[in-house]
Amino acid sequence: MAFSKIAAENLGGSTLPALAGGSLTGISAGKVGQVQSGVVTADQSTSSSSYVSNFSVDITPSATSSKVLVIAHTGALDTSTSGAEIDCSIYRTIGGSVTNLTNYTRGGAAGRFESANRSLGNMSINLVDTPNSTSSLSYGFYYKSPSSHTVFLNNDTFISLILMEILA
Repeated sequence: MAFSKIAAENLGGSTLPALAGGSLTGISAGKVGQVQSGVVTADQSTSSSSYVSNFSVDITPSATSSKVLVIAHTGALDTSTSGAEIDCSIYRTIGGSVTNLTNYTRGGAAGRFESANRSLGNMSINLVDTPNSTSSLSYGFYYKSPSSHTVFLNNDTFISLILMEILA
């Protein structure tokens, strides 16, 4: 499907009309019940082809109908090896039961370094989880190097993990 450009003057003027909040009906938007967050500023590295974690953030939902919005971000990713790869994932732990929430072939975010001494910039993973629980939940940022080359996360930047409980 092709996109069309609609000029503002074709909408009855040169500015877009204001929309009053009272006009918004039939919309069921959740409210944020709580926000928990964590930041890691120390550089991280691995050559493991299995997922390793550098930190996690805990949240305890107030209702089983709540959802959890997970926002994860890592700063600069580097390697000194051509062909190195990195996969990043989010894991959730409830009472000892661990689930990879981004259980795809390459995790929730992946990158490949085509030449040595290069940076990939950053990676983000955003997802909505439905844990159906009021138990304490732990969300962890995990990463691995499927090529078993040493990769570096957070090169003089930071890794952040933000959890928001979205009430039903």
